[in-house]
Amino acid sequence: MDHPFLINKNFFYYLGLWATIAVAHFVVLVYLFSVGAFEAGVDSLIFNFLFAGFAFSYWYAIRYTNPEGGLTGFVILNHVIGAVVIVGTCVVIGNYLMAEVVNVPSSLIDTITPLKLFTGFFYYVMIVLVYYLAKSYHELQQKTIAENELVTIARESELNMLKFQINPHFIFNSLNSISSLTTSEPSKAREMVVKLSEFMRYSLKSTEDSMSTLREELNNVNLYLEIEKVRFGNKMMFVSDVSDDVFNMRIPNMVLQPLIENAIKYGVYEAVEASTIKLTASYDNDLLRIEISNSYEPESIVHKGRGIGLNNINNRLNLTFGRDDLMSIKKSDSIFTVNLKIPQSSE
Repeated sequence: MDHPFLINKNFFYYLGLWATIAVAHFVVLVYLFSVGAFEAGVDSLIFNFLFAGFAFSYWYAIRYTNPEGGLTGFVILNHVIGAVVIVGTCVVIGNYLMAEVVNVPSSLIDTITPLKLFTGFFYYVMIVLVYYLAKSYHELQQKTIAENELVTIARESELNMLKFQINPHFIFNSLNSISSLTTSEPSKAREMVVKLSEFMRYSLKSTEDSMSTLREELNNVNLYLEIEKVRFGNKMMFVSDVSDDVFNMRIPNMVLQPLIENAIKYGVYEAVEASTIKLTASYDNDLLRIEISNSYEPESIVHKGRGIGLNNINNRLNLTFGRDDLMSIKKSDSIFTVNLKIPQSSE
Protein backbone atom coordinates (compact mmCIF):
# COMPACT_ATOMS: atom_id res chain seq x y z
CA MET A 1 0.00 0.00 0.00
CA ASP A 2 1.32 3.47 -0.92
CA HIS A 3 1.69 6.25 1.61
CA PRO A 4 -1.81 7.79 2.01
CA PHE A 5 -0.35 11.29 1.69
CA LEU A 6 1.46 10.43 -1.56
CA ILE A 7 -1.70 9.43 -3.42
CA ASN A 8 -2.96 11.97 -5.98
CA LYS A 9 -2.82 15.48 -4.44
CA ASN A 10 -2.89 14.32 -0.81
CA PHE A 11 0.67 15.53 -0.17
CA PHE A 12 -0.35 19.13 -0.89
CA TYR A 13 -3.36 18.71 1.38
CA TYR A 14 -0.99 17.39 4.04
CA LEU A 15 1.24 20.46 3.73
CA GLY A 16 -1.80 22.72 3.76
CA LEU A 17 -3.09 21.07 6.93
CA TRP A 18 0.20 21.62 8.75
CA ALA A 19 0.38 25.19 7.52
CA THR A 20 -3.07 25.75 9.04
CA ILE A 21 -1.96 24.10 12.30
CA ALA A 22 1.15 26.31 12.39
CA VAL A 23 -1.00 29.42 12.01
CA ALA A 24 -3.29 28.23 14.83
CA HIS A 25 -0.22 27.53 16.98
CA PHE A 26 1.04 31.07 16.31
CA VAL A 27 -2.32 32.62 17.21
CA VAL A 28 -2.54 30.68 20.47
CA LEU A 29 0.96 31.73 21.55
CA VAL A 30 0.37 35.39 20.72
CA TYR A 31 -3.12 35.86 22.11
CA LEU A 32 -3.26 33.35 24.98
CA PHE A 33 0.35 33.33 26.18
CA SER A 34 1.29 36.90 25.20
CA VAL A 35 4.35 35.69 23.30
CA GLY A 36 5.89 38.13 20.84
CA ALA A 37 4.94 37.70 17.22
CA PHE A 38 8.50 36.93 16.13
CA GLU A 39 9.12 34.35 18.85
CA ALA A 40 5.69 32.78 18.34
CA GLY A 41 6.23 32.53 14.60
CA VAL A 42 9.65 30.89 14.95
CA ASP A 43 8.45 28.44 17.60
CA SER A 44 5.38 27.52 15.53
CA LEU A 45 7.44 26.90 12.37
CA ILE A 46 10.16 24.88 14.11
CA PHE A 47 7.87 22.67 16.18
CA ASN A 48 5.25 22.00 13.52
CA PHE A 49 7.81 21.52 10.73
CA LEU A 50 9.65 18.93 12.79
CA PHE A 51 6.45 17.16 13.79
CA ALA A 52 5.12 17.14 10.21
CA GLY A 53 8.32 15.40 9.08
CA PHE A 54 8.21 12.80 11.87
CA ALA A 55 4.49 12.23 11.34
CA PHE A 56 4.96 11.73 7.60
CA SER A 57 7.67 9.10 8.07
CA TYR A 58 5.82 7.34 10.91
CA TRP A 59 3.44 5.83 8.36
CA TYR A 60 6.06 3.23 7.48
CA ALA A 61 6.23 2.08 11.10
CA ILE A 62 2.46 1.61 11.18
CA ARG A 63 2.27 0.07 7.69
CA TYR A 64 4.24 -3.02 8.67
CA THR A 65 3.12 -3.58 12.27
CA ASN A 66 0.44 -6.01 13.37
CA PRO A 67 -1.88 -5.74 10.35
CA GLU A 68 -4.43 -8.29 11.58
CA GLY A 69 -4.03 -8.68 15.32
CA GLY A 70 -5.58 -5.43 16.51
CA LEU A 71 -4.23 -3.24 19.31
CA THR A 72 -2.31 -5.78 21.37
CA GLY A 73 -0.29 -4.79 24.41
CA PHE A 74 2.90 -4.90 22.36
CA VAL A 75 1.49 -2.54 19.74
CA ILE A 76 0.19 -0.12 22.38
CA LEU A 77 3.60 -0.13 24.08
CA ASN A 78 5.26 0.64 20.76
CA HIS A 79 2.94 3.59 20.24
CA VAL A 80 3.59 4.93 23.72
CA ILE A 81 7.34 4.74 23.09
CA GLY A 82 6.87 6.27 19.64
CA ALA A 83 4.84 9.15 21.06
CA VAL A 84 7.43 9.86 23.76
CA VAL A 85 10.31 9.74 21.27
CA ILE A 86 8.66 11.85 18.56
CA VAL A 87 7.06 14.46 20.82
CA GLY A 88 10.10 14.64 23.08
CA THR A 89 12.47 15.01 20.11
CA CYS A 90 10.38 17.79 18.56
CA VAL A 91 10.12 19.68 21.86
CA VAL A 92 13.82 19.30 22.75
CA ILE A 93 15.07 20.32 19.29
CA GLY A 94 12.58 23.17 19.11
CA ASN A 95 13.51 24.50 22.55
CA TYR A 96 17.22 24.23 21.76
CA LEU A 97 16.88 26.20 18.54
CA MET A 98 14.68 28.76 20.24
CA ALA A 99 17.22 29.26 23.05
CA GLU A 100 20.51 29.08 21.11
CA VAL A 101 19.59 30.46 17.68
CA VAL A 102 16.69 32.83 18.31
CA ASN A 103 17.81 33.72 21.87
CA VAL A 104 14.35 33.35 23.39
CA PRO A 105 14.43 33.67 27.21
CA SER A 106 14.33 30.37 29.06
CA SER A 107 11.38 31.56 31.14
CA LEU A 108 9.29 31.92 28.01
CA ILE A 109 10.40 28.52 26.73
CA ASP A 110 9.43 26.95 30.05
CA THR A 111 6.01 28.64 29.81
CA ILE A 112 5.13 27.25 26.37
CA THR A 113 6.74 23.80 26.75
CA PRO A 114 3.69 22.19 28.46
CA LEU A 115 1.49 23.45 25.60
CA LYS A 116 3.82 21.89 23.03
CA LEU A 117 3.91 18.61 24.92
CA PHE A 118 0.11 18.47 25.10
CA THR A 119 -0.41 19.42 21.46
CA GLY A 120 2.36 17.06 20.39
CA PHE A 121 0.70 14.05 21.99
CA PHE A 122 -2.63 15.18 20.53
CA TYR A 123 -1.04 15.42 17.06
CA TYR A 124 0.46 11.96 17.50
CA VAL A 125 -2.87 10.37 18.41
CA MET A 126 -4.62 12.05 15.48
CA ILE A 127 -2.01 11.07 12.91
CA VAL A 128 -1.95 7.47 14.13
CA LEU A 129 -5.74 7.28 13.90
CA VAL A 130 -5.65 8.70 10.37
CA TYR A 131 -3.03 6.16 9.34
CA TYR A 132 -4.95 3.26 10.82
CA LEU A 133 -8.15 4.43 9.13
CA ALA A 134 -6.34 4.73 5.80
CA LYS A 135 -4.82 1.30 6.29
CA SER A 136 -8.15 -0.29 7.23
CA TYR A 137 -9.89 1.38 4.29
CA HIS A 138 -7.23 0.08 1.90
CA GLU A 139 -7.46 -3.44 3.32
CA LEU A 140 -11.26 -3.31 3.07
CA GLN A 141 -10.97 -2.24 -0.57
CA GLN A 142 -8.53 -5.06 -1.30
CA LYS A 143 -10.82 -7.54 0.42
CA THR A 144 -13.81 -6.27 -1.57
CA ILE A 145 -11.85 -6.50 -4.82
CA ALA A 146 -10.74 -10.04 -3.97
CA GLU A 147 -14.31 -11.05 -3.08
CA ASN A 148 -15.62 -9.53 -6.32
CA GLU A 149 -12.96 -11.41 -8.28
CA LEU A 150 -13.99 -14.64 -6.58
CA VAL A 151 -17.65 -13.93 -7.37
CA THR A 152 -16.72 -13.21 -11.00
CA ILE A 153 -14.67 -16.39 -11.25
CA ALA A 154 -17.49 -18.42 -9.70
CA ARG A 155 -20.02 -16.79 -12.01
CA GLU A 156 -17.87 -17.48 -15.09
CA SER A 157 -17.29 -21.05 -13.95
CA GLU A 158 -21.02 -21.59 -13.51
CA LEU A 159 -21.73 -20.07 -16.90
CA ASN A 160 -19.11 -22.29 -18.51
CA MET A 161 -20.55 -25.33 -16.77
CA LEU A 162 -23.99 -24.48 -18.10
CA LYS A 163 -22.64 -23.95 -21.61
CA PHE A 164 -20.85 -27.29 -21.52
CA GLN A 165 -24.14 -29.12 -20.88
CA ILE A 166 -24.79 -29.93 -24.55
CA ASN A 167 -27.09 -32.92 -24.78
CA PRO A 168 -24.79 -35.89 -25.50
CA HIS A 169 -27.75 -37.77 -27.03
CA PHE A 170 -27.67 -35.35 -29.97
CA ILE A 171 -24.04 -36.23 -30.66
CA PHE A 172 -24.69 -39.96 -30.27
CA ASN A 173 -27.73 -39.82 -32.54
CA SER A 174 -25.82 -37.82 -35.13
CA LEU A 175 -22.96 -40.29 -35.14
CA ASN A 176 -25.40 -43.19 -35.47
CA SER A 177 -27.08 -41.45 -38.39
CA ILE A 178 -23.72 -40.86 -40.03
CA SER A 179 -22.81 -44.50 -39.50
CA SER A 180 -26.05 -45.61 -41.22
CA LEU A 181 -25.52 -43.23 -44.13
CA THR A 182 -21.93 -44.29 -44.84
CA THR A 183 -23.17 -47.39 -46.66
CA SER A 184 -26.49 -46.20 -48.10
CA GLU A 185 -25.68 -42.57 -48.94
CA PRO A 186 -21.95 -41.83 -48.51
CA SER A 187 -22.19 -38.29 -49.92
CA LYS A 188 -24.92 -37.44 -47.45
CA ALA A 189 -22.85 -38.92 -44.65
CA ARG A 190 -19.90 -36.73 -45.64
CA GLU A 191 -22.17 -33.68 -45.73
CA MET A 192 -23.49 -34.51 -42.28
CA VAL A 193 -19.95 -34.92 -40.92
CA VAL A 194 -19.04 -31.47 -42.24
CA LYS A 195 -22.12 -29.89 -40.68
CA LEU A 196 -21.56 -31.66 -37.38
CA SER A 197 -17.92 -30.48 -37.29
CA GLU A 198 -19.02 -26.89 -38.01
CA PHE A 199 -21.62 -27.12 -35.28
CA MET A 200 -19.08 -28.47 -32.78
CA ARG A 201 -16.54 -25.82 -33.81
CA TYR A 202 -19.05 -23.09 -33.01
CA SER A 203 -19.92 -24.81 -29.73
CA LEU A 204 -16.26 -24.85 -28.71
CA LYS A 205 -15.81 -21.24 -29.81
CA SER A 206 -18.72 -20.26 -27.61
CA THR A 207 -16.72 -21.23 -24.51
CA GLU A 208 -14.27 -18.40 -25.25
CA ASP A 209 -16.82 -15.61 -25.72
CA SER A 210 -19.95 -14.98 -23.71
CA MET A 211 -21.96 -13.19 -26.38
CA SER A 212 -22.66 -13.61 -30.10
CA THR A 213 -24.83 -11.86 -32.62
CA LEU A 214 -28.30 -13.20 -33.30
CA ARG A 215 -27.18 -13.91 -36.87
CA GLU A 216 -24.40 -16.20 -35.62
CA GLU A 217 -26.78 -17.99 -33.27
CA LEU A 218 -29.33 -18.50 -36.04
CA ASN A 219 -26.64 -19.85 -38.38
CA ASN A 220 -25.70 -22.34 -35.68
CA VAL A 221 -29.37 -23.27 -35.21
CA ASN A 222 -29.66 -23.91 -38.97
CA LEU A 223 -26.62 -26.19 -38.83
CA TYR A 224 -28.21 -28.09 -35.98
CA LEU A 225 -31.53 -28.37 -37.83
CA GLU A 226 -29.85 -29.63 -41.01
CA ILE A 227 -28.21 -32.37 -38.99
CA GLU A 228 -31.46 -33.31 -37.28
CA LYS A 229 -33.33 -33.22 -40.58
CA VAL A 230 -31.40 -36.30 -41.63
CA ARG A 231 -33.18 -38.17 -38.83
CA PHE A 232 -36.65 -36.66 -39.16
CA GLY A 233 -36.91 -35.63 -42.82
CA ASN A 234 -40.19 -33.87 -43.68
CA LYS A 235 -41.57 -34.64 -40.27
CA MET A 236 -39.80 -31.53 -38.98
CA MET A 237 -40.61 -28.05 -40.29
CA PHE A 238 -38.86 -24.87 -39.20
CA VAL A 239 -40.23 -21.37 -39.76
CA SER A 240 -38.22 -18.25 -38.96
CA ASP A 241 -39.64 -14.75 -38.78
CA VAL A 242 -36.88 -12.35 -37.80
CA SER A 243 -36.90 -8.60 -38.25
CA ASP A 244 -34.06 -7.25 -40.36
CA ASP A 245 -32.98 -4.81 -37.64
CA VAL A 246 -32.16 -7.45 -35.03
CA PHE A 247 -29.63 -9.71 -36.77
CA ASN A 248 -26.63 -7.89 -35.29
CA MET A 249 -28.00 -7.64 -31.76
CA ARG A 250 -26.08 -9.40 -29.02
CA ILE A 251 -27.28 -12.58 -27.36
CA PRO A 252 -25.67 -15.12 -25.00
CA ASN A 253 -24.14 -17.75 -27.22
CA MET A 254 -25.52 -21.28 -27.44
CA VAL A 255 -28.79 -20.11 -25.90
CA LEU A 256 -31.10 -20.85 -28.85
CA GLN A 257 -29.91 -24.34 -29.82
CA PRO A 258 -31.01 -25.98 -26.53
CA LEU A 259 -34.48 -24.44 -26.98
CA ILE A 260 -34.74 -25.81 -30.52
CA GLU A 261 -33.47 -29.15 -29.25
CA ASN A 262 -36.15 -29.07 -26.56
CA ALA A 263 -38.81 -28.36 -29.22
CA ILE A 264 -37.62 -31.32 -31.31
CA LYS A 265 -37.45 -33.64 -28.32
CA TYR A 266 -40.97 -32.93 -27.08
CA GLY A 267 -42.60 -31.83 -30.32
CA VAL A 268 -41.16 -33.47 -33.42
CA TYR A 269 -39.96 -36.68 -31.83
CA GLU A 270 -43.29 -37.40 -30.16
CA ALA A 271 -45.50 -36.21 -33.05
CA VAL A 272 -47.24 -38.58 -35.44
CA GLU A 273 -47.63 -36.00 -38.18
CA ALA A 274 -45.36 -33.20 -39.36
CA SER A 275 -44.54 -30.75 -36.60
CA THR A 276 -43.60 -27.10 -37.03
CA ILE A 277 -41.12 -25.16 -34.93
CA LYS A 278 -41.50 -21.41 -35.23
CA LEU A 279 -38.98 -18.79 -34.20
CA THR A 280 -39.70 -15.06 -34.18
CA ALA A 281 -37.43 -12.21 -33.13
CA SER A 282 -38.08 -8.49 -32.80
CA TYR A 283 -36.83 -5.45 -30.92
CA ASP A 284 -38.90 -3.47 -28.43
CA ASN A 285 -38.06 -1.12 -25.57
CA ASP A 286 -34.31 -2.00 -25.40
CA LEU A 287 -35.12 -5.71 -25.45
CA LEU A 288 -34.51 -8.32 -28.11
CA ARG A 289 -37.63 -10.47 -27.88
CA ILE A 290 -37.38 -14.05 -29.11
CA GLU A 291 -40.24 -16.52 -29.20
CA ILE A 292 -39.89 -20.22 -29.98
CA SER A 293 -43.07 -22.28 -30.23
CA ASN A 294 -43.89 -25.85 -31.19
CA SER A 295 -46.78 -28.28 -30.93
CA TYR A 296 -46.40 -30.96 -28.28
CA GLU A 297 -48.10 -33.85 -26.57
CA PRO A 298 -48.71 -32.82 -22.93
CA GLU A 299 -48.15 -36.39 -21.74
CA SER A 300 -44.64 -36.37 -23.13
CA ILE A 301 -43.72 -33.40 -20.94
CA VAL A 302 -45.12 -35.06 -17.83
CA HIS A 303 -43.60 -38.48 -18.28
CA LYS A 304 -40.41 -37.75 -20.11
CA GLY A 305 -39.03 -34.33 -19.33
CA ARG A 306 -37.31 -32.85 -16.33
CA GLY A 307 -36.87 -29.36 -17.76
CA ILE A 308 -33.08 -29.38 -17.35
CA GLY A 309 -32.46 -27.58 -20.66
CA LEU A 310 -34.97 -24.83 -19.91
CA ASN A 311 -33.65 -24.35 -16.38
CA ASN A 312 -30.16 -24.16 -17.86
CA ILE A 313 -31.14 -21.28 -20.15
CA ASN A 314 -33.01 -19.47 -17.37
CA ASN A 315 -30.00 -19.74 -15.06
CA ARG A 316 -27.65 -18.47 -17.74
CA LEU A 317 -29.80 -15.42 -18.41
CA ASN A 318 -30.04 -14.75 -14.70
CA LEU A 319 -26.27 -14.98 -14.26
CA THR A 320 -25.50 -12.93 -17.37
CA PHE A 321 -27.92 -10.06 -16.83
CA GLY A 322 -28.73 -10.28 -13.12
CA ARG A 323 -32.46 -10.57 -13.79
CA ASP A 324 -34.86 -13.46 -13.25
CA ASP A 325 -37.66 -12.21 -15.51
CA LEU A 326 -36.04 -12.77 -18.91
CA MET A 327 -37.58 -16.14 -19.71
CA SER A 328 -41.19 -17.25 -19.60
CA ILE A 329 -43.03 -20.39 -20.69
CA LYS A 330 -46.58 -20.67 -21.92
CA LYS A 331 -48.65 -23.78 -22.68
CA SER A 332 -51.95 -23.53 -24.47
CA ASP A 333 -53.90 -25.58 -27.06
CA SER A 334 -51.05 -28.09 -27.33
CA ILE A 335 -48.62 -25.30 -28.21
CA PHE A 336 -45.53 -24.90 -26.10
CA THR A 337 -43.98 -21.42 -26.25
CA VAL A 338 -40.77 -20.07 -24.77
CA ASN A 339 -40.28 -16.31 -24.66
CA LEU A 340 -36.87 -14.72 -24.14
CA LYS A 341 -36.08 -11.09 -23.44
CA ILE A 342 -32.45 -10.17 -24.07
CA PRO A 343 -31.46 -6.70 -22.77
CA GLN A 344 -29.52 -4.63 -25.29
CA SER A 345 -26.94 -2.05 -24.34
CA SER A 346 -28.00 1.51 -25.00
CA GLU A 347 -24.45 2.48 -25.95
